[in-house]
Amino acid sequence: MLSTLFPIVLVTIVFALLNLIIIKIFDSESFHTLYISLLNGMFSAGEAGFFKGFFFVLLSSVLWFFGVHGSDALQGVMEEFFVEGVEINMQAVEAGMEPTQILTKEFFDCFVLMGGCGATICLLIAILIFSKNSAKKGLGYTAAFPMIFNINELMVFGLPIIFNPIMLIPFLTVPLVCYSVAYLAISTGMVPMIISNVEWTTPVLIGGYFATGSIAGSILQLVNILIGTAIYFPFVRMLDKQAIRDNQQHFNDFIEYYKANEQSLQNEKIIEMNSSYGEFAKELCADLRHDLLKNMHIFYQPQYNYQNECIGVEALLRWKHPDYGYLYPPVVVKLVTECNLLSTLEKAIIEKVLSEREEIYAKYGKGIKISINTTGTTIVTKDFVEFMKDENEIYNFKENNICLEVTEKEAFSLDEKTFELLNILKDMGLRLAIDDFSMGQTSINYLKYNLFDIIKIDGVLVRGVASSSNCREIISSVAELAKSLSLTIIAEFVETEESKECLHKIGCDYYQGYLYSAAKPLEEKDK
Repeated sequence: MLSTLFPIVLVTIVFALLNLIIIKIFDSESFHTLYISLLNGMFSAGEAGFFKGFFFVLLSSVLWFFGVHGSDALQGVMEEFFVEGVEINMQAVEAGMEPTQILTKEFFDCFVLMGGCGATICLLIAILIFSKNSAKKGLGYTAAFPMIFNINELMVFGLPIIFNPIMLIPFLTVPLVCYSVAYLAISTGMVPMIISNVEWTTPVLIGGYFATGSIAGSILQLVNILIGTAIYFPFVRMLDKQAIRDNQQHFNDFIEYYKANEQSLQNEKIIEMNSSYGEFAKELCADLRHDLLKNMHIFYQPQYNYQNECIGVEALLRWKHPDYGYLYPPVVVKLVTECNLLSTLEKAIIEKVLSEREEIYAKYGKGIKISINTTGTTIVTKDFVEFMKDENEIYNFKENNICLEVTEKEAFSLDEKTFELLNILKDMGLRLAIDDFSMGQTSINYLKYNLFDIIKIDGVLVRGVASSSNCREIISSVAELAKSLSLTIIAEFVETEESKECLHKIGCDYYQGYLYSAAKPLEEKDK
């Protein structure tokens, strides 16, 4: 806040001095008074005919586009040339004469400024029907109710319309077209003259009827709305395309930032960051809440032994964003955790994988191990265990080779309650694996108890096995430890034959990685 204090004071002083100079030079009360007088002076000559009304609509729209309240700025013009028109018509009708004034305040309110300046009721309809941008549709639904009563500031400043070059043409054109159509319809007698006072907040279709005393007034409003919506339509699509380009750039920047800072961000909430990345993360979280389960896909990556026989698959979450496609999986997991959707997601994944087990066996072989990831914070909860009991009633884990992989990154405390819950899972026939295993204190502690069946070596170690003697020594030690404890050891991120042979020499004969296959959906055939 203090950083903005000096520029605020400076701008205030500069414009205060400018206002004083204008007062002295032009002998006016203020700059505001001066420009109002200049605007009113532009309309001083001639009668209130078609071209004066046309210019009035144009100038009002231009002022609005640049952030100036056009209706207030031209209030003097409205009162001098147009407000009395309806009174003249009413007096003529009372005297048994034909009304003569086409241009009245009600004419502009009912037939030109429908939904507010720019005839934005047409824009609202175009957005709600044709826009594919969820944010713009959300704005449309929020702004719809006040716009029924011709209050459109939410749309004007929220879209925004002001200073938006894409919206300049339709924002100026639609009111002028509506004005011309309405003037033509009334001047030719297709629609009666306006003979009643109507408040500017009167909803569309109702206002046209009350102003003219005829259903033709409502029909004229409807015709103008259809024309205006058609004019706004291509520009709404242009806004969508621009939003896609801008959002794609924001998305690319966000993913690049996350990958560059992935380790440091593990202990920080991205959605609470006071930056553009934090704001974009919030948008992704909103999208996740809306359609995570709908656009959730499960890919499967096979696991092989040294003899190149498929011995299992790992189910991996992939979320396909409607605009950006498949997201970087660690980002999805991170955001799901921050959005408090993790438990719901993990259960949904388990249900989906179990429901696909027959297709998995058909593709990869009967009886192979099916591994499903879960976090340490979830697996040791009573709620999760109760959920797995219900699933066991349906699928009978003892007849299916199902393994829960617990990532070592989300450690859990090894207390009596944890032992009890994990043993309940094992008694159901589930196998347990430690994912991302390293030689850290947490990993070693897990091995002190007879809880886990499988160790999956940390990918950082596996990637360095061919080039680093230290990585080879660590993996060799883990392999010896696993052998002595009767545990199976699997190496992830095996990408080359050289890495595979190095792993085989130091005692690891089960592999998973691009050497064999990337993770794929079940329906995708192997090459």
